[in-house]
Amino acid sequence: MPPIAPEGAVPNVLIINDDPDAAGDLRALLQLEGVAAHVLTLNAFGTPEAAATWMLQLDPIAIVIDITAPPGSDCWSHLIGLQEAATREHVPFVMTTRSKRVLDVPVGTTSVIEVADHDDRETLAACIARMVVPVLRSGSSEK
Repeated sequence: MPPIAPEGAVPNVLIINDDPDAAGDLRALLQLEGVAAHVLTLNAFGTPEAAATWMLQLDPIAIVIDITAPPGSDCWSHLIGLQEAATREHVPFVMTTRSKRVLDVPVGTTSVIEVADHDDRETLAACIARMVVPVLRSGSSEK
């Protein structure tokens, strides 16, 4: 399991993405918007329960998770565990994918955001910043 953020850490966004280039790009774009971000892969957590526990201890002000695997794969149990924990804690949970059409075929229409390239990540970073910067400016990580 990844190390836990220290108490009193700056409010941050948790980016979960198995593509290091895409995750790094989004992190850099968020930083340009004045938003701190941690980047992890789904495999960093071990079990769905560990993922949810770690997320609660990190206390992010938003989570952005990229969905690359088909429904039914191991990553979906992590996704569901994180989404349930985020919902309980009122943490905004943003799901992205590189191909919304490919995801929507097996599961039906979703609210997942297609993020296929740098321009899409730039737009996503600006939207996330608008969502979280008021929290950062207030100096509170209260949700």
